[in-house]
Amino acid sequence: MLTAILRRSARISVGVIAAGMLVGLASPAVAATTVAPTANAALLPASPHENRKERIRDHKAFALINQERAKAGCAPLRKVEKLQTAAREQSDVQARRDRMGHDGANGNSPNDRLGGMGYHQWAENVAQYGSAEAAVNAWMNSPGHRANILNCAYTETGLDSERSKTDGQIYWTQTFGG
Repeated sequence: MLTAILRRSARISVGVIAAGMLVGLASPAVAATTVAPTANAALLPASPHENRKERIRDHKAFALINQERAKAGCAPLRKVEKLQTAAREQSDVQARRDRMGHDGANGNSPNDRLGGMGYHQWAENVAQYGSAEAAVNAWMNSPGHRANILNCAYTETGLDSERSKTDGQIYWTQTFGG
């Protein structure tokens, strides 16, 4: 279950997904799942569909998230291809539909997408904001999303943002595994 959207310009649905359970949260324009830290954060090469602005925006959010983790005493997250692919696909689904949410292309859930990747625990955060700073700020001000970001048991992540071709809104997804 996800909460409703608050504003068109800055909205997030909130749900916390951890170890296969989805729990609804009351928070504006953000949706959460869980992440694990790694000693050295690594950036993956850009996918063919990403442009320079998207890569810069995503790298900025990734750096802000790892700064928050460092303040909490967690190791930085490391991007891995399987979680990056899941995040990219979910952001693309949201942008094509012009709607933020955890439901995937065929109605699949984060459990369907992340549950079979071999992690003991996993999570997903989604948001719709115009900048890396706004998306990370919203996640950090939502208890469920913040818990995912600051969960030191998570070491690997994927993070992607995609712009809707219809209305220009930016949709964010961060996936976590540990």
